[in-house]
Amino acid sequence: MSIDLVFQTSDGYPGGFVAESNGYMCFIEPQAKDSHINYQWLIQEGGGWTHRGGASVNTLIEGTAMSSTQAEEQIIKWLEENQPET
Repeated sequence: MSIDLVFQTSDGYPGGFVAESNGYMCFIEPQAKDSHINYQWLIQEGGGWTHRGGASVNTLIEGTAMSSTQAEEQIIKWLEENQPET
């Protein structure tokens, strides 16, 4: 199965990007450190956004990548490995 995510800009400071996949909210946020930028990524469920995971927001996994593309690849890898059985 191939997952195609469509990221949109997210509100707030410092901003970042968000995509939804099968009820999971996927975030990528640039983080300036020293003289370079890393990309923090995380996957959440809950909060009433997409009827997955209940009323409270739960972070399932998070990590840091050297590029936004690498962050997206890591998100897709986790989503592919954690798809619900059909």
